[in-house]
Amino acid sequence: MSMSLNNVFIKWSDIDLPIEFSQDWVAVDITWYTVIFTVKEKSDILEDDTWAVIKITNTVHEDPTHWRTIITISKTDTADLLWDYKYDIVLVDGDDKVSYAKSDILTFLDNVTKEIV
Repeated sequence: MSMSLNNVFIKWSDIDLPIEFSQDWVAVDITWYTVIFTVKEKSDILEDDTWAVIKITNTVHEDPTHWRTIITISKTDTADLLWDYKYDIVLVDGDDKVSYAKSDILTFLDNVTKEIV
């Protein structure tokens, strides 16, 4: 199964992260699935999830029959993040079986503009 994801974000930004799952380029129905998105500092990846700087669980999806969910991250969740973090996305079916997992690096950059007039 594959998915697409942009990996660079500006801290202090509200982020709607569209995640699209497919298998052999065919949409996967994720209606009864849970999507878990976890972000940790790279040095904490072996620790339990209480070490996560962001952890979001989605059970309601934007367009589940067409493989799409959105992870919403608030700007306060990204306020203290800077540079590279390890993330994973886990797709869990109704029987608690992990059917997909992706792990990669997310980068958070500092914004140049500090005040909006």
